[in-house]
Amino acid sequence: MNRVLFWREDISIEEYQKRLNKCRACEQLYKLTGQCKICACFVKEKAKYKNEHCENSSFARLHERR
Repeated sequence: MNRVLFWREDISIEEYQKRLNKCRACEQLYKLTGQCKICACFVKEKAKYKNEHCENSSFARLHERR
């Protein structure tokens, strides 16, 4: 299985892509910079971390719903 390791938080590449796809479809994404309009995070970075969640519930706790 392909995995991505970021700061000791291990998520699958599939889960990472799922999170990014949800963010890309969200109207709260500022596409020019890749930042969330709600929390100002850079979604490509925030989506990497297993324990992170979206303030707009785009990928809220995806890892807990498996």
